[in-house]
Amino acid sequence: MIIKNRKIRESAHELISKLSKLEFIESITLVGSHSDLKISPSEKVIDLDFVIIANKLIYRNYKTISKIFSEIARKFSDSNYSFFVERKIGPFKPQSLEKKFTIVLHQIIFDIKGYRDYSQKSALASYDWQRTKPLYGNPLNYFFKIKKINTNQLIKERLGINFYLDALSKKEGVCIIYKKNKEKVCPKIKKIKLSKNQQIELMYHALFNTQNNMLKVISGKNEIYSFYKLNKTFFGKFENTKKYKDLFLRLHILKTSIRSKKKTSVNLNDLRQQTIFFLNDLKKILAK
Repeated sequence: MIIKNRKIRESAHELISKLSKLEFIESITLVGSHSDLKISPSEKVIDLDFVIIANKLIYRNYKTISKIFSEIARKFSDSNYSFFVERKIGPFKPQSLEKKFTIVLHQIIFDIKGYRDYSQKSALASYDWQRTKPLYGNPLNYFFKIKKINTNQLIKERLGINFYLDALSKKEGVCIIYKKNKEKVCPKIKKIKLSKNQQIELMYHALFNTQNNMLKVISGKNEIYSFYKLNKTFFGKFENTKKYKDLFLRLHILKTSIRSKKKTSVNLNDLRQQTIFFLNDLKKILAK
């Protein structure tokens, strides 16, 4: 485990060192579940989400950033570790059939205006990202600050309940990709079909994120609970949802198995239907 952590840390530190030397880079922030670089010993799929703000996102700058990500992935990949660059912006994890460790370097790039536009449409994601201190440059709330989130956003916005219900019912996800447009790069919406494992991870994160966001609204604090603390706190506060406690635990176990690259056997349709029931019940609570 020490070797594994060291390799991941070294790759992240070298990536940040190279990116921070680019004159057009304003900010680099490592966000998400591995923002502290603490890795569970059982995990074989580790995603590192880097939010990068550039003062100007012309095609040449985008290619320069992408080239650095690719160079780091090639340099640190070996017989035991596979480093992979993900350039789509969305909550859907890439899948790997390899038995070795897979480290996903998630490249999330915006210019200043693009980050503001994204934050206005995806307040839930940007609010969560604000919890993390930058590794270089200004914090994300310097570019666009979200003071708090509300119940309407939890239902209607991107990564809200309606977003998850739509993705689960269609077995389809929506992500953002960048396309070249003359000398610029422009964000485009792309639909992707979800694999079995991606659907399971989506179910887990739909419940995990929605429950955490509901507690954020109640407390007014931008903090996130671990699974075990969330499991105790949320179902203690919303006792009428306790019938879904076993579902949440089951999804957590399945998600952990997927991240450990273990085979899973599950009735996907039944699991999806239960998750949809739970999300609709949470929607009713928020609508009161």
